Amino acid sequence: MNYKEYNKIFIGETDVAGFIFRSPEKMVELHTGTDGAFDAYLVDRQCEIPAHYNLWETFNDWLWIYDDTERTAKIISKTIEVYTAGERGILIKVGGIMYKL
Repeated sequence: MNYKEYNKIFIGETDVAGFIFRSPEKMVELHTGTDGAFDAYLVDRQCEIPAHYNLWETFNDWLWIYDDTERTAKIISKTIEVYTAGERGILIKVGGIMYKL
């Protein structure tokens, strides 16, 4: 399936061009290169990742996403891969059962 056939989730707004991604084993900052409101495609294992997206980071069990002021997303899955493209492209691929809060 093409990633554009999947739903987008709102991951927050930033005035500092970045988001914090936290899981049980790590906490890292995603630098976006631009400010503003951001969405990410939330896809499953059946999605083909386009060549212009690069694997940025892999997480296990759960992922919390924070914008400038608060937690904006909570994703629970065995594996979670985050891909980026350009300044605004974010694709989150989950493996196994997924919950989004």
